[in-house]
Amino acid sequence: MKTFKSFLELLKKSHDLWVRVGTCLRSELKDGQPSFYVGTHDPIAKPWIEAAWKHGNITAIQEFFLNGRICTEGPKIFRPTYEQCLALEQVEPRVSAGEYRQPYPTMIVDLPQRYQEKLRTTIKNDLTNEMVSSVPVAVCIHHDAVTPCLVCATYWDTGSAVVRTIHHCNNNLPTIADVFNNAGGLPPGSYDLGEIEEDNSISCLRMAVNSLLLLVHYGHRVAPENPSLHTRLLRYAANAKKRGHDTQAKVDLQLEPHLVDFEQNITLYETRPAHGERGEPTGRTVGFYHVRGHIRMQAYGPGSTLRKQIFVKPYMVHPELARGPVTVNYTIKGAL
Repeated sequence: MKTFKSFLELLKKSHDLWVRVGTCLRSELKDGQPSFYVGTHDPIAKPWIEAAWKHGNITAIQEFFLNGRICTEGPKIFRPTYEQCLALEQVEPRVSAGEYRQPYPTMIVDLPQRYQEKLRTTIKNDLTNEMVSSVPVAVCIHHDAVTPCLVCATYWDTGSAVVRTIHHCNNNLPTIADVFNNAGGLPPGSYDLGEIEEDNSISCLRMAVNSLLLLVHYGHRVAPENPSLHTRLLRYAANAKKRGHDTQAKVDLQLEPHLVDFEQNITLYETRPAHGERGEPTGRTVGFYHVRGHIRMQAYGPGSTLRKQIFVKPYMVHPELARGPVTVNYTIKGAL
C-alpha cells in the first residue's frame, strides 16, 4: 500500500465483507473499559471476527472495525498542508474523549507527501518480519461519543497499521493530550514498535486529532473529490437500479472519496522573533523551532458552569528556515 488511495482500492474489492463486519462489530463499555462485541451472527463476517478473537489479536479486531466503518459511512477525507501538519503536531488536545468532536463519526486524514518524508523511519514489516524504510500515509479516527472513545489507526506504506483506542479508564489520564504523553503499550497482537516509529505514530495521530477538532471549531465544508465523476456515478447508479443490477454502482458511489476542509482560510500558528534578537549581533544563528499550543474546554457563564472550546495557537520562530538546515534545534516539552 503506497498511498491511502491504494488502500481504498483494496477496501473496494472486499466491500461486501467489510460492510458485514461493520454491521457485526459494535463498541461498548465492558468492566468500565471500551470493548468490541459481535452484535449479529452474519455467516460471512463471523468466521473472520472469531479467528481474530481466537488468537487474541485485538489490533486485527480494531482494524476490522475501522474498515467496516469506512465502507459503511463512506470515506470522509481531510488533506492538511505540510505547514498545517507542522503546526498541529505541536498542539496539546486538552479535551476528553467525551468532549471531543469531529465532523463525521469516521474520518481520514491523508498526509501530504512532504510530511510523510519527515516521518520516514525503519520499521519491522509485520507481514515479512523484515526491517524496511517506511512512512505513514494516513490516519483514520472513529469517534464513539457514547462509550466514549476514539478508535485510531496510523497506516504505513508497507501495509502495516498502528491501532489504538483512546479512552480515560485510568483517572490519571483525563484528557487526550495526557493519553498521548503517556503512550507506551499497545494491545495484544501488535507487532513490536521501535522508539522512532512510536514517536512518529503519536506525532501524526496528535496532528490528526487536532485537525478534526479544529474543523468543528472553525466550521467545515464537504464536497466530492471529483465532482464530474460524482455526477457520472449518480447517473450510472440510477440507470443500474432501473435494470436491477445496481450492486457495483452502489459500491462505487459508497466508496467515492469526499473531501472535508475548513470553510474559511485560517492560520493555525503564529510567528514570533527569537528571544534576544535585538541588540549587538553575537554571531550565533538560531534556527527554526516550535512552541506548543493547546485546545481546551474553557469554563464560562453563570458560576462557570458552561464550557466552550478554545484554541491557543502554537507559534514558530524563524519558519522561513524550516526548509533549510537548522543550526540550533530546540526541543520544548510540555505546553505553555
